[in-house]
Amino acid sequence: MSRKSLKKHLNQEDFPNPFVNSLEIPVKWVLEGPTSYRSYQVDIEQHAKIYPKLMECLIVMSTSGRKVLAYILSRVLNKDFDYLEITPSKVGLGNSSFYRAIEELALMQILRTRKELRKNTYWLNPAMLFRGSRVTKYPERVVSVNEDPLASVKKLRQERQLQELDEIADFRD
Repeated sequence: MSRKSLKKHLNQEDFPNPFVNSLEIPVKWVLEGPTSYRSYQVDIEQHAKIYPKLMECLIVMSTSGRKVLAYILSRVLNKDFDYLEITPSKVGLGNSSFYRAIEELALMQILRTRKELRKNTYWLNPAMLFRGSRVTKYPERVVSVNEDPLASVKKLRQERQLQELDEIADFRD
């Protein structure tokens, strides 16, 4: 079976992004009001989305590494995906410079080779850069840093109702 026909038969779940296994997305609950209340989770790390870990890597990165990263960022800003096909000709580098840059980005955990389907296809680390909502794409990786404020309100209401029932029961006795 050719790679092209294999790709048609396989979907994203067959080859999950390896970076996601260790990904934790810190979120906080936000309460919106005042006329009708709703709560929702928000990714607390600043994000198009370039996260602080990536900024630290930029300081020590080679010029070729920055060039490949700039190409990646230009593509990530336009689409919501966690892998990308990159070739030396697309980036404007020679083969040896390109593959050294790819190796450097892999050592920095920015990308990882995605060998399953196509040469020069790489997983992107969503802890470093991502477009879209990581909370929506990877809900199983979410780690809440506070409680849902509506859940607290509901709990308080239940406690008050129980307290009122206890008072009524005490009154009848």
